[in-house]
Amino acid sequence: MSARLGTRYRCMLYALEGDVDARTAPWLTDQLLGACRDQSGDALVLNLRHLSFFGAAGLQCLNTVAEVAQVLDIHVSIWDPPPFARRVLRAGDLHPSVLVEPPD
Repeated sequence: MSARLGTRYRCMLYALEGDVDARTAPWLTDQLLGACRDQSGDALVLNLRHLSFFGAAGLQCLNTVAEVAQVLDIHVSIWDPPPFARRVLRAGDLHPSVLVEPPD
């Protein structure tokens, strides 16, 4: 699992690669919560295009981050989730404030 942060136009953009599973999700959660708490942007965008696995732990990570982001008035968006990640997002209970692009 790797995550690269870039900031542009008050937007925190993470391009995620590899697996988001029970082993990597706690690290990713810490990274994303840290970015939110640093208030380096008004929006947190997660590009999932290059993921090879996304499990229930990833959904839990996103929901935890979305709850904190909502309190801090930071918008969360997910870009280009692969089909297997979309299935997890649909089957799970994704936080209602998270925008998924493109929509189903």
